[in-house]
Amino acid sequence: MGKQRCLNCYVIKDTQYFSLDRRYCDGCVRGTTVNCTRCGSPFESTTPPKNTICQKCLNQINSINTKIIKKNPVNKIKTSGVKDTLMNEVIELVLELEIEEIPGFEDINFTDISVFQLRNLSKDDLSLLLDNLYEIQDAYSMEDIEEEDIEEVETDFIDALDIIRKYKKLLDVKMEKNKPVEKWRLNIPKYIKVKVKNWRSESIHSIYEKSKVLMTTSTGQNKEEIMDFVCDLSEIIFEEPVKEKIPLEDKGRVEDWVLSHIEMTILPQLEAIDRLENNHGILIFDDSCTNDLTQALIEEVHERDGRHCFICHDRNNLKLHQIITYESGKTYHKDNLVTLCNSCKNAIITRSVNKAFTQCLRNFYENY
Repeated sequence: MGKQRCLNCYVIKDTQYFSLDRRYCDGCVRGTTVNCTRCGSPFESTTPPKNTICQKCLNQINSINTKIIKKNPVNKIKTSGVKDTLMNEVIELVLELEIEEIPGFEDINFTDISVFQLRNLSKDDLSLLLDNLYEIQDAYSMEDIEEEDIEEVETDFIDALDIIRKYKKLLDVKMEKNKPVEKWRLNIPKYIKVKVKNWRSESIHSIYEKSKVLMTTSTGQNKEEIMDFVCDLSEIIFEEPVKEKIPLEDKGRVEDWVLSHIEMTILPQLEAIDRLENNHGILIFDDSCTNDLTQALIEEVHERDGRHCFICHDRNNLKLHQIITYESGKTYHKDNLVTLCNSCKNAIITRSVNKAFTQCLRNFYENY
């Protein structure tokens, strides 16, 4: 009869006192139902709370690691419990997301990932790598969401502005997701990433100031890398800002831009009609709406839209367009108004996304 050490209490016992997975003794086993963090299925846990992976997924991971160890028996290493857990989590996410490369970790071949490729990374580097993978996972999840889940209206009243703002929020999220990552952020040294928790979202000015502080407290190679990075940031911060333009040769990005802005302008009306038919409701606007299209309101909308067409950027023959029309009369609000050129407006009033896309795309290439 063999003996082994429990990975939770670290006591050496006979193997007969261990659970089926042969990693934790019976004294550390708990029996509650949890959801597997890998596949999402419920299961009765047979491990301490820190492990929430079902036996099926655990077998798959162990099978992968076993194949790697058999393939490279000479390189088999022993790792601490924390580091081993981090490496296994990295491998799980890489396999799930099918990642090929990650900025800052170009020396690792993620297409054929193994524990041996991660053995020389410190715990801090492994934690940073795991954070990057979770952020990529969140981005992938966002791509699968076509519409934000909104609680259905229980009453007969349907607020038109709520519908408009929903599509505006979706447009903002999509544009931010498709926005290229700033080059300077890709060059942030690993030492700064470890010390500055929110380095992915903080502004360039905030990163610049915090990097200068770290430069005074660091030494050796870390200090040299931070000094070079601070110099690069200073050139970016103090030079004249350049407004980013969509490259016309990037056909996919151009088409995505045009289609997204068309949907923002057409889909609220279609949803309002659909909800009215299904709920037999009454379309309302909130108290901030006005029946008068004042010059001040016109100027506010034009200024917000950059004094050009919301879709194609044409600056000529501009008109206001009501996103959701109100049968009981003209009800104006800045969120329900958008600036369109005459050509795009004629395409939008067809209420057909496909028909509008052809004309508006042509207008974009002519006017952007």
